[in-house]
Amino acid sequence: HHAFLLWNAGVPVLPVTREQLALLLDGADPGEAGGDTPPAWYALSWLTHHLGVPVADVRMISVICGALLSGLVVVYAARFVPLSAAALAGTLTALGWQFVLHGAELRAYALLALVSLVFVLVLEVTADAATPARLGLLASCVALGSLTHYFFLLTLVSGLLWVWLSPELQS
Repeated sequence: HHAFLLWNAGVPVLPVTREQLALLLDGADPGEAGGDTPPAWYALSWLTHHLGVPVADVRMISVICGALLSGLVVVYAARFVPLSAAALAGTLTALGWQFVLHGAELRAYALLALVSLVFVLVLEVTADAATPARLGLLASCVALGSLTHYFFLLTLVSGLLWVWLSPELQS
């Protein structure tokens, strides 16, 4: 019984009213509005549900994000390893028990992972040649990631450290 309570602690509840979503978007404590995740996940879930998708099927957001993540893992990994190894990495990402398990719940983890990888890709191309469009895309990734899950800030700090400590980026 206690293990279930601990496992269930922090499981976000999908806000289904405009008032709950407004509280989150206005910066209210997520606990007051029905969850503990920053508002981007709730806003996407709420919008999907109010476009006619049943609440139980809103979990497809996680499935779609997981599929996109798996494809991007293959693309990213193929830069460093043979394509067969990159395909294996993508397959393991798609079938990893964390995404399969949490994909059945209304949680932001798959979106967090996808936005984190997109952030890495955009940061790399922006570091190569910082254009206004790339900087805008990077800022959008940071905003979406920060509004998706607090753990994105670890990815952001890692990216900032990479930029700061990379000798090739110091010139």
